Amino acid sequence: MMKLKQVFLRVLLTSLIVALAANIALSQTTTTPEAVGTWTRVSGFSISDDETYIVLSVKVFGKNQLYESSFDGVQWSELTPINPINKHHGEGFDIDGPALNYNNQILFFHADFPDSEGGTDIYYSTLTPDGWSAPINIGKPINTTEDELYPSASPGLDRIIFSRYNNNPDFKKPKDSPPCHKLYMASSVSKGVWENPVAVHHKVNRGCEHSPKLAIDGKTILFSSVDAKDYKQGYNVYFTREIIDDNWLDAVLVPEIASDEQNTNPQLAGEHLYFLRSTTSRKEETRQIFRVKTPSQAKHVETINSKGVIVDLENQQPINATLTVFNPTTLKELGYFESDKRTGEFLLPLLNHKNYIVDVRKHGYSFASFMVDFRDETEIKAPSRIELFKEVELNVSVFDSENFRPLNANVSIFRLDNESNSYITERLNEGVYAAS
Repeated sequence: MMKLKQVFLRVLLTSLIVALAANIALSQTTTTPEAVGTWTRVSGFSISDDETYIVLSVKVFGKNQLYESSFDGVQWSELTPINPINKHHGEGFDIDGPALNYNNQILFFHADFPDSEGGTDIYYSTLTPDGWSAPINIGKPINTTEDELYPSASPGLDRIIFSRYNNNPDFKKPKDSPPCHKLYMASSVSKGVWENPVAVHHKVNRGCEHSPKLAIDGKTILFSSVDAKDYKQGYNVYFTREIIDDNWLDAVLVPEIASDEQNTNPQLAGEHLYFLRSTTSRKEETRQIFRVKTPSQAKHVETINSKGVIVDLENQQPINATLTVFNPTTLKELGYFESDKRTGEFLLPLLNHKNYIVDVRKHGYSFASFMVDFRDETEIKAPSRIELFKEVELNVSVFDSENFRPLNANVSIFRLDNESNSYITERLNEGVYAAS
């Protein structure tokens, strides 16, 4: 009986050791950074949320240029230069800090093009059927005579975060680390119009930050920072989250990727946290992309996708319309989205447990509006198909306000945006007129 107990205990102990080893191995597998691609001269990057498309800035002959690559499930394709951006102003310009928007239709970046307000400005490019468009300067008040770098915008383009150099000679950090930046944020007044940027709260701006990135919830920021108390480590990845308007969590270190190397350019995509790791050996610097499974504490606030398609009622062709999202209580504009020019499809990544009003408009067409409600299990999402029309039949009745008798009248209808464009009215009956 004693021998049987000893055998049982030995088997149990062996099982526990195996289980513990398996847990340790699993922990190491999920937290040990995994290299992405074979690129070793990366200065910045942005990857799509489905992790199949990437834009990189790669140093070529001393200047950063933008390249793109796609993942086929096995390997990344050969890098292809994005020449509409790289060659727009000719040769010799530095282009870095790429940041794709939530649906890969807009690419933000910074560059020292000749039309910049200062040394380096923030630009963006839009995706067309022929590829990325020529760069567009985002303009004032975002861009100034200072250097603006590393832009990242929320899905609804209601806020943008970026950085400027923070020249503080007294702040200690490793000599081979990137220069210190300070993080700034601006909110939109209306579509494409921005308020003056303000520095992010001191809980986030602690003295030496770099390469901020807004998550898809528009409330979680990942960025790199040097801890003044442990400055010899250099840059590591931190995150913060907006609790209520303009109130942020203290910067939280992501320990899973903390190291003595320089870790910058963090970004959430799919189930992973991506970042750029820079190492120097024998005076040769290697800058490579890595990823880890996103730690639970660094995950963004849950969003739910609400999607559909917008078409012309008459010919069923896709329409490129603007969808404006409102807070239904305050009617504050929360963001601006667009349906795809080629397909009419739209995608609204909205915060869970909230409700919204969405207004759909396209110049020359009727408008539409709908509710989105994620406050309980019976989710109300966007209509799967929205049909807008160009023409409407209008009947106008003209009558005496005292005795309600119909009146013969001259009825004229004009467009508010072009009064020279009038519509002919037809008398149907006494006091009744029609226009179309």
